[in-house]
Amino acid sequence: MDHCWTWRDRDCKDPSVSARKQLEMVDGLKERMIGMMDLDEKSLQRIIEDSSIDVILDEVWKYNQTYSFPSETNPGQFENLWYCLDEFGSRIRHHGDPNFICVPLFITFYGYSISVLFPKRSAAYCDEITRDYCNGIKDLDQRRVLMYPWAPSKIDVPPIAPLKMIKFFEKVSDQLDAKSPSLDSDLIPFITPPSGNIAVFSKCKFIKRLLSSEKYHFVEEKSDADIVWLNEPVGNFEDFFNEGPHQIVNSYPFEYLFTGRFISVNSHIYAYTNLIMIFSDGVSIRINKI
Repeated sequence: MDHCWTWRDRDCKDPSVSARKQLEMVDGLKERMIGMMDLDEKSLQRIIEDSSIDVILDEVWKYNQTYSFPSETNPGQFENLWYCLDEFGSRIRHHGDPNFICVPLFITFYGYSISVLFPKRSAAYCDEITRDYCNGIKDLDQRRVLMYPWAPSKIDVPPIAPLKMIKFFEKVSDQLDAKSPSLDSDLIPFITPPSGNIAVFSKCKFIKRLLSSEKYHFVEEKSDADIVWLNEPVGNFEDFFNEGPHQIVNSYPFEYLFTGRFISVNSHIYAYTNLIMIFSDGVSIRINKI
């Protein structure tokens, strides 16, 4: 089955990947999508009074799927492309126990994707072709979330996130090798930096460029420094403190709990990517650069 429309972002300036720009610029695409979506009277009235493009962008989530491919700009990351099947594929209805499976397939020879439809079991003459929009997902609550565009249902979500067990935080701490220095005040020295000729260790190019005062000079070895300016929080603060108790560092114990937001962002991106893959019948496609 052909993919009649492929895009990456709903709204962006690049017309090659913007859904809105493609609807505005590609002849016949807007009319084709309106005809394929079987819009209700309310949506049709919006087309007359407002903008057909906005209606299409609001309704397209009932028809689109996705696949991912390695990012050329961010090594190790994947980018996602949304796509709509042609008129035949878009009209294959959902079934919890489908008789067919539909998966996307990238053809390197032609440089574009199609979808392959194959039977899950034998089908009799005139049997309706169906597929599971949440193929491979067994958890009932997760299926309700993923099926919401087609079958809105009440989703019970607790207003407060469940508390993590202490073992969870111990496991995270072990993975980060996070250890706090001694809290005994007798073991914590009073640090007085020299009035001049202060040795600074840093790999940050901005620090090296902007710290231009004659009071400071940069050293190549961390052990020779009075001030240590790091680009990431210190995990094992106990060893760091014991190795250089006289040093001033731009970190503090368990700082990553406050500043490690990028870890959370990357985790959400990973989860979102996996969620997107589910809409394409749970199949992950890795496309090699042509």
